[in-house]
Amino acid sequence: MKKNPQMPSARRILGMVVGIVIIGLGIALFKQSHLGNDSISALNMRLAEMLGISLGVQNLCTNILFFALQFWFGRKYIGLGTFVNGIGVGFIVTAFYDPIAAHFGPAEALGLPVQLRYARGAGQNGGDDGSFVI
Repeated sequence: MKKNPQMPSARRILGMVVGIVIIGLGIALFKQSHLGNDSISALNMRLAEMLGISLGVQNLCTNILFFALQFWFGRKYIGLGTFVNGIGVGFIVTAFYDPIAAHFGPAEALGLPVQLRYARGAGQNGGDDGSFVI
């Protein structure tokens, strides 16, 4: 008897999209902080800079290569999320990063002490409790 693949519910699809948007926001915030990214995002960011293309286009090109490998070795793991994430996450990062960078300025211009303050949240208490603020 053949298995009948279920269509994912609207709730699951919405959850997937919200999750991918959160991933995109997280990558954009890490990109702005200049404190490091995951290796694949960092590779895509650098290649996009070197090639003079947007991160979304670069991410899409890289994911096409990875999709070919996944199709060959892990076909059973391919689903709707594979395509939504592979196509959309780079463009979502760009959609979040551009306004963040426009508002706060480039992170490299702020200097390392300000970046470290963002990372540890020291701007919240202002050092009034005796903590060291850079």
